[in-house]
Amino acid sequence: MVSCEADKNYTTFNFMNTPKLVVSANLKEYETMLSPYSFLRTHKSYLIKMAYFDHFIKADGGIQS
Repeated sequence: MVSCEADKNYTTFNFMNTPKLVVSANLKEYETMLSPYSFLRTHKSYLIKMAYFDHFIKADGGIQS
């Protein structure tokens, strides 16, 4: 899993080589569960797995891999 994206009471899991998965639970539940696995909350709507990203450029508004 590369990242998770919030959409109200749903969370979309984004994977490298498989289709997205949408579940009916909010992102906060997964933030706690995934933090030991190097997931970081970069925005109120996003969790990312740090192993897949080189750096974060806040001024440019995004992540570059």
